[in-house]
Parts: sequence; structure tokens; C-alpha cells
Amino acid sequence: MTRLIVAAGGGGDAVAAAMLHAALYGDEDQAVIFTYAWDRLLIDPRPGPRGADGFTGLEQLTRSVRSVPAKAQPIPPGGSTLPRLAAELP
Repeated sequence: MTRLIVAAGGGGDAVAAAMLHAALYGDEDQAVIFTYAWDRLLIDPRPGPRGADGFTGLEQLTRSVRSVPAKAQPIPPGGSTLPRLAAELP
């Protein structure tokens, strides 16, 4: 069974969601983590969440939902931890 975990913030909340899933369920199944592309100013100097137009290489899942694969890149000057997070998590 795939679990859906919603991370209401940005990259840090997605990491916390992945850690919560691992603590509760270990390696059983895979979680789908929904989050906003919203990082601290040290990583993304522009305030507010990034939209799909703030990245290259996103995968379109539905009309309004995009996946951030490891190959995705934020368009400067924006920044994002999500592509690296996608590369590190299953």
C-alpha cells in the first residue's frame, strides 16, 4: 500500500515527513510525499513557494500535480532542496 504524507512547508518538512514514514513503517511500502517548493532564504533568496514555472525537468502527473525528480533544477535565482531530496529518497 502506498501512503500519502502531506508536508505543509518546504524541503525541511518533506525531510521530516520521510523520517516519520521511516520511523513508523520502516522499509515496508513507499510513501508519496506532497509538499510545496518553499525553502529558507539561505537556499532560495526569493520569498514564497516556487511554482512549476520555477523549475526545469518536472514530471507532470496530473493537470495540477508535478513530481520533482532528481534531474529537476530550480531556475536561478530561485533555489530548492527538493531535487536533491528526490535523489536521496526512494
